[in-house]
This record gives sequence, structure tokens and C-alpha cells, in this order.
Amino acid sequence: MQPNLTLHLQAHFYEPIWQTTDPIIQLIMFMIITLTAVLRLSRRGSKFVLSITAYLLFLSFMLVEGPATRDTNPLSPRKQKTLFDIPNDPDTIIKHFRLNNEYTIYAICPKRKCHCTYKPITSHGSLALEYPMHCTHREFEGDSVCGAHLTCP
Repeated sequence: MQPNLTLHLQAHFYEPIWQTTDPIIQLIMFMIITLTAVLRLSRRGSKFVLSITAYLLFLSFMLVEGPATRDTNPLSPRKQKTLFDIPNDPDTIIKHFRLNNEYTIYAICPKRKCHCTYKPITSHGSLALEYPMHCTHREFEGDSVCGAHLTCP
């Protein structure tokens, strides 16, 4: 049983939320969002990547500072703030991006010259999503129907 999945494009996606965020933090957050939302890396895996990335950034900051300053003051205040501002948890990053888990899965024609998309339909009283069995796209009026299989029989 599959839940009803819907994509809502909302204005908050276009609000400027990154103007005061350090570009390094922006890059790390975008990487984690890509790993979790697009590539479907688990929360545990994303947390590991986030921790390793923060540690690598710390080591690179230490390398840049040089051995003379390591004993007295290992990092400049700006670098300390950058390290402090890295979120500890992927969920915090996902909340910061204001993403929700609602989306629609479309069927896409597999033919190279077609790639027509089909939104699922639901039967009355059912939560199951249904897709057409075959592509019904016609590139031009009077052309034959594409007819490619969209779903497995």
C-alpha cells in the first residue's frame, strides 16, 4: 500500500535563506541534501559523511594556520565559527532547506524520442496509484501512438 505522494511547489523554496551563511557551510549542507534526498543515502550514512567532512575541514584549517600558531591559538575566530556552524545532524540540514517528504512519482515513457510523463491516478476509495500500461503520446496530430510499455505486466 503506497501513500498518496504529491509535490507542492511553495514560495518558501525561493526565499533567500543563505545570504549570511558561510559558503563552506552552504557547500557542506548542499552535499548532505544531495546525498540524502537525491541519492537516498541513509541518515546514518549522511551523519558519517557530515562528521568526516567537518573533521577534514578542521584538519585543513590546522594545516593552513601553520605549526607556529598551533600551540597558542590553533584557529582564528572566523574558522572556529565556521566549524561551530556546521550542523551535527542531517535532519537539521533538511529542516533548514524546508523540504517535506511529499512528492509524486510519474511514469515516464522509456523510448528515447518520447519520454512523455504520466501522473498516477487513484481509484475511488483506494490509495493505490495506477499508471497507464502503454504510452499514448503522439508527437503530431495523425501520428501513430508511441505504444511503449510504461509499467511491468
